[in-house]
Amino acid sequence: MSKRLIAAASALALSLVAGAASAQDFQALARQDLQAAHDALAANHPAVAVPGEASNTFRSWVDAGLAEALGQVGRVNSGDAHAYLMRFYATGFRDSNIRMEPTFEGMGPFFATSWPGFTTGWRDGKYVVTYVKPGVRGTPPVGSVVTECNLRPIEEYARDRLDGWEGDLNTEAGRITTAPYLLWNRNNPFSGSVPSVCSFQQGNRRAREFEIKVQPIVAGDIEA
Repeated sequence: MSKRLIAAASALALSLVAGAASAQDFQALARQDLQAAHDALAANHPAVAVPGEASNTFRSWVDAGLAEALGQVGRVNSGDAHAYLMRFYATGFRDSNIRMEPTFEGMGPFFATSWPGFTTGWRDGKYVVTYVKPGVRGTPPVGSVVTECNLRPIEEYARDRLDGWEGDLNTEAGRITTAPYLLWNRNNPFSGSVPSVCSFQQGNRRAREFEIKVQPIVAGDIEA
């Protein structure tokens, strides 16, 4: 995006509000907020009026992304789910100046409802095991590279699970910040829980399949 578009877009970081309500209320709120965000961006973002490659992503996503997000509103069941869906729409613009974050206190960066007892990181273009909780058995060794999960290539699996929901996987920063969530259950109704099986490779050895055994969260586990 050109400097002119970036400068103008920087004023369009959007906020959303959600209080205690039923799943139906959150779904209605999500529809309302998605439409409001769309309308504000369509009316005010400079890319709407500026032709050319720099604005192509915005113009192709502003309507198509709204339709895709609205198609998933039926799965919104909480304030956090509402926030996930708003983030998905915002991230689809692939513009770091467009953000939609809740004004209420939601999940922190170390929140999870369950995990496999180990964590992954983004290293040299690959998802790598970076930490294994002491005492947890049947896990891949630290340094192992994740090659697939649930019989899907890891890039495809990561895109569905993380991209848009946790961050922008088209950026290196997005890869790094979202990598720990690859195998955590973050209570996102749009991306599922912990996978059942993944394959890991050490060095030049053949990839080995591991059953992913869900572990309960103990305070401090995933902040290690």
